[in-house]
Amino acid sequence: MFPNQHIYFNYRISGDTSGGLQLFGLIGLIYGPIIFALTMVLLRLYTIEFKDF
Repeated sequence: MFPNQHIYFNYRISGDTSGGLQLFGLIGLIYGPIIFALTMVLLRLYTIEFKDF
């Protein structure tokens, strides 16, 4: 999908980390990427389950 997918992944992780840091403070360094990853998994499951509707 992306020719340089590892570069895209690095930008996404750093964006998640800085967003978590901004929202939750220092503990957001951990919570930011976890919340983003859970959101992406839930959206993926939603699209798989409801693609026929």
